[in-house]
Amino acid sequence: MVRGFLNLIFLISFVSCSSLPDASSNLIESHIETKIIEILESQMDLRLLVLSPRAFSVSSCPMSEEKIESALRQSTVEIESALLHHFENYPNFTLIEDTNLADVLAGIELKNSGITSKQIASIGMATGANYLILNSFSFSCSTEKQEFAQEGVTKLIRVGSKKTDAIDVTKFVFGYTNQELEYPAKRGFLNGNKVIYDQSNGRFFKAKR
Repeated sequence: MVRGFLNLIFLISFVSCSSLPDASSNLIESHIETKIIEILESQMDLRLLVLSPRAFSVSSCPMSEEKIESALRQSTVEIESALLHHFENYPNFTLIEDTNLADVLAGIELKNSGITSKQIASIGMATGANYLILNSFSFSCSTEKQEFAQEGVTKLIRVGSKKTDAIDVTKFVFGYTNQELEYPAKRGFLNGNKVIYDQSNGRFFKAKR
């Protein structure tokens, strides 16, 4: 079950729910992707740190919180890999490793409701990052429908700012039997758009209604 989660969590890592359209006009970019491109094309240095989720909620699910938490940590590696793939051609893009972040985060409680500017400043000073990606997730299950739903809010936050630069909201619904997820996803949404996801290139496309 955990192996399945590694390809499901966060907007970068979802399995497609149908065959992809050929027309590039059906491409949907996330708000965060659009903002990152805007920053990079302005020639500003972008030193980005992806924080592993430290707060999430689970209700009525047969999957344990420990397994989900483990998968969320592992998914950060996939997120970083996808970001490097997308933006490797920009010389002003740097992905910050969080190897020295453990001591800083030990005294910081990141909640689904947000992160304070003081906490952001502490993390930025400790790592050299000038932007953070922060995720929060909720998971719920319907035993009657045998559906597993993941809802996520992903924020791009600039160090030194009190506002969020970009937000992506995702929701994916999967079927499950005997505590195992089924493939493919039944329904997927990005920022209110019904989408399918091409895992080969990390792009969302409009789904057929």
